Formats: sequence, C-alpha cells, structure tokens
Amino acid sequence: SFGSSSVVNPLDVLTPFSFNSIDTEERPGVDGVRYRYQIGLSQQLDFGIVLGKDAQPTENAAFLIYRNSLQYFEVQPTLIYFKEALLIGMDFTTAIDVANLTIELANTTPKQESSYTRASLGLETNLNSDIFAFLEYHFNGAGSKHPQDYNSLSNLFAFKNGGVFFLGQNYLSLGLNYSVSPLNTLSSSFINNLDDQSLFISASWEWSLKENLALNIGFFKGIGESPVSLTELKSEFASYPDSLYTRIRYYF
Repeated sequence: SFGSSSVVNPLDVLTPFSFNSIDTEERPGVDGVRYRYQIGLSQQLDFGIVLGKDAQPTENAAFLIYRNSLQYFEVQPTLIYFKEALLIGMDFTTAIDVANLTIELANTTPKQESSYTRASLGLETNLNSDIFAFLEYHFNGAGSKHPQDYNSLSNLFAFKNGGVFFLGQNYLSLGLNYSVSPLNTLSSSFINNLDDQSLFISASWEWSLKENLALNIGFFKGIGESPVSLTELKSEFASYPDSLYTRIRYYF
C-alpha cells in the first residue's frame, strides 16, 4: 500500500481499494521483488519491481520511495512506473497540536493521454478516549465537474488502469469511529461530491464475539439527483444502489 490518507490514496495505484470496499483487511497480492535500505536512523530507500500478467512489459511496474522522518514530520517523495505511465508523488504527515495532518499528491502521465493530478488533504484526531474523527478534502483531476460527462470517463486510463474511482473533481469526507465498549465499535463516514452535491453514506457496527471471532454489519446509501437513464447521470452517488451487508471474521 502507498499513501497515508484516510479515504482516497492518490499514490496507491498498484492494488487500490475503492472507497466502498467492504473488506480492506487483506489486499490482493502481486508478484514482485521489494528491497528496503535503511540510511541512518530516520531515512530509508524503498524500491521494487512488480510483475504484471505474464510479466509483459506493458503490465509491469516499478517504484522508488525515499522516506525521511524528522522530529515533527515525515516526507516521502515517490516515483511509480506502471502500465506504461509515470507517477510522481509525495506523501507528507505531521502533527498539529492534537491532530495529525496528511498531504498526499500524485501527478500521473499515461503514455498516450494527458497527465492528471490527484491530491488529498486530511486531518485526523481523537476527540476523546472513545471517539476518533477525520476530515479529508480530495481533488480528482481525472474527473469532471459536469455529471453529463461521467459516462464518457470510463475509457480513460485513470479509470481503467489508474485506480481512480471518483467521477467528479472535488470531494469532502467526514468519518467517525465510536468505541461503545471494548468489544463494540460503531463507524460512519460521509463523502460529499461538491460538484454535483450528491452524498455517499456508510455505517457499520463491529462486535468482537470472542478473542478470534468478530461480527460486522453495515450499509451503504447514495443520495443525490436521480439519473434520467443509465447513460445520463444527474449526480454521482445517486446511481449507487443501497447495500446492506454482514460478515463474520475468524482468525486462526
């Protein structure tokens, strides 16, 4: 995984999770070689080669990350070459009073298309011993401000191979996690497309039944102006179906 943002990681393009993924505990694996070289106590070089399907040159990837952890902040310039596209990015984290600030930037240049920029700016903090909250703004340069353009985006590199899931350009997200008890946790998040004013709501409850067994129940709901047809959207999240899910996890 790459990047430290809470909702959208512009740097995470090899095996990204979408914002409505139900299970983000296990990430699909990829074949490759990775090497980390420690430089002193606070610096590190992290580089690797990832093999795509049948190790074809057009499917392979490589990355180089330089990490520098100073007293008050950590910065990670990043280069990723994937699917014949070059990503130049940066991940920055620091503490501001009782909150953590994250800034994540990525500019991607595909081989046969124009470059696009994505960025996330977020704050996260513990409001008290039981409540954790985050606020994040995301800019998606690959998207459009106009809902009538959403359907035409699917053929672009960003949406086919670049790990981009949002269709609009400007988003604001809010999330809350509340520990009702040591064994019960409530989580909720709200994602607002600022361009078409649609809203995506998710909420879940997790109950630890015993030491290695957990039950999770949750739902997704999209709110916005309803589409005229499948090919003529009026808002992004109104086209998402309402979903109710449950899962049981057992560790062994």
